[in-house]
Amino acid sequence: MWNDISLQPDESYDSKTFTACFNGGTSNGEWTDLPSGMRDYYFKIMKIGGSTFGPQLTVRSVSVDTTKAD
Repeated sequence: MWNDISLQPDESYDSKTFTACFNGGTSNGEWTDLPSGMRDYYFKIMKIGGSTFGPQLTVRSVSVDTTKAD
């Protein structure tokens, strides 16, 4: 998870590893204690199946649940 900061290096937060997607399941990530307020966050998929090139990923949906209290 990254915080997009204009004209500065982006701030990095905790990384997650998802494994359920390799057997047809669903993987979920949860980041807590992120700074409050309006910020632009994004995430990067750095490796698929241990490789940084070659494999492809199809994502059906991405949702953000802002109702859970930290």
